[in-house]
Amino acid sequence: MLFVIAAAVVLGRAISQAKWLYVGALAFGLVTLFHPVEMALGTFAALLPFDKISALGDQSSTLTYLVGAASGAVLLGIGLAGRRLQQPPRAALWWTLLVLWGAATTLWALDQQVAFHSLPSFFALLMLYLVTVSFRVTEKELDWVVLLTIAGGCAAGLFVIYEFLHGGFYHATSMRGSLIIGHRETNPNSLADSLLLPMAFAIGSTIEMRRCLKKMLLFGGLIIIASSVLVTMSRGALLGVAVIMLVYFYRYRAGWRKLLLTCAPLLSLLLLMPDSFFLRWQEAFTTGGAGRLDIWQAGLWALKKHMLFGTGLGNFTVVYNDFAGYAPRFAGFSRDSHNTYLGIATELGLIGFLLFVAAVFSQFRAAGEARRSSVPPLMVAAEAACYAILVAGMFGDMLWDKTFWFSSMLLMLVSQVDKNRLSLLTKNCAYSDS
Repeated sequence: MLFVIAAAVVLGRAISQAKWLYVGALAFGLVTLFHPVEMALGTFAALLPFDKISALGDQSSTLTYLVGAASGAVLLGIGLAGRRLQQPPRAALWWTLLVLWGAATTLWALDQQVAFHSLPSFFALLMLYLVTVSFRVTEKELDWVVLLTIAGGCAAGLFVIYEFLHGGFYHATSMRGSLIIGHRETNPNSLADSLLLPMAFAIGSTIEMRRCLKKMLLFGGLIIIASSVLVTMSRGALLGVAVIMLVYFYRYRAGWRKLLLTCAPLLSLLLLMPDSFFLRWQEAFTTGGAGRLDIWQAGLWALKKHMLFGTGLGNFTVVYNDFAGYAPRFAGFSRDSHNTYLGIATELGLIGFLLFVAAVFSQFRAAGEARRSSVPPLMVAAEAACYAILVAGMFGDMLWDKTFWFSSMLLMLVSQVDKNRLSLLTKNCAYSDS
């Protein structure tokens, strides 16, 4: 109580002196004090689109990384103190085995220094995942996390649209929108992939919301996020958007007309796009997806040689140099795989790839068991986001991306809440019958 009073006094003094940065920091601290779970996970989710431009100091770490570490510590502390920790889902076992196998591959990695350099971030993501999916979150806490996820996507989207309309393009002449602050800019493909999660939840929240004003606000946020994805001109992310819509239409096939009213305005945004947007799609076949087909063909040669045990964690760029000349067109040296699945199979071998498949299958199976006969909008949103990111992963390296892992965390949290709701409903029905 004394702390709250002291904070209120300091906050009032900061407002009187117009020190708005301190006002924001103090207000954030007070909200976090009373809503630690929502702010811990929600802040991390809101910062995900800004991850690539949030490097601190020597750029060895990012603000998102520090917030993620703090979020894990907060959840662990509350979980232990409030006895809110539970046994993690089976998918957690597969993800753990995958990370441990990735760590084991450093022993025979082609470049051990590259492999060891990747380990801290990978273990940090795993620890945050394990703590989060083992935490018993309430439905109200989850709603706030989802809302902050959407808010983060809207904030990033507004920034991207503003920069695009004022001529701020990625690499100055690409005609592609991106997050650009000073000399820092986010790759449009990575940015668009990070917006798939808030977009999926914006659709689900719009469907679920009954109050007209909130529904309109959520729909406005959805338009902002969708517009920002379009101006990035990321072909992989747009395929992810198509997957999100397909998942929703499949799950709500009985009421597809109502869903069409939500999705139709998103399609109409295509009419506002410049000619360069459609030209980029026309060039996809002639350029081989900006050289991706050539990289994949060279990568397949590397995969054939290191199929069982892999080249070692983070070593695709290393082994690629040995096979770069095998591609029909030379795409340069030290190239990323630009395909999550090719990258996993090449770096971690067949064993690592099978562990990845088992982890993904296990989490969707858990979601299916929680869903049963009902179709909760947030469950559909979580599933749609994961499917969309998996599709976008066909054109980028996303296994160790924070958005990829957080989408898996949210799928498990939504499954947990829906499973508890279903269990409670079953008990109430049984009690009524008795």
